[in-house]
Amino acid sequence: MAVVRSVLAAIKARWDAQSVGDTVTGGLYSESAGKNRTPPYAVLSLVSSVRAGQASKAGGKLAQFEDTAVQVRLHHKGGESAALAVAEDTIRPALENAPLSVSGSDLLWCRYESTAVTTDPKHPNGVIVALTYTVQTETERTASPS
Repeated sequence: MAVVRSVLAAIKARWDAQSVGDTVTGGLYSESAGKNRTPPYAVLSLVSSVRAGQASKAGGKLAQFEDTAVQVRLHHKGGESAALAVAEDTIRPALENAPLSVSGSDLLWCRYESTAVTTDPKHPNGVIVALTYTVQTETERTASPS
């Protein structure tokens, strides 16, 4: 779970470094944005995290790979085309193949997976654009003796 928290923190740091907040002025929140938020805002959430495998390395070390799927949901007013423009022109390039600093792990890649669009029941004329990414990390540890 520590890797997952580090991945989410790294995405937030990248969001700030790329000035995405200049366009998504309502902010970036984890898991739940709470009530009374004014679009445009985004919610970052964990979709899944699985151990993707392991490999032996030199010096008795073992590399463990973990795939963490995350989703950034943009809440936007003004219609689908405006929301998609913000998602595709601002959020996606800020995170896709991004150099993220993940505490305790080496980041291998942050890969864009998909975009989905739905209506936002909380806001009239509102749209939610969900961008899904997979972040793969590698954590090195000493191999257990056989």
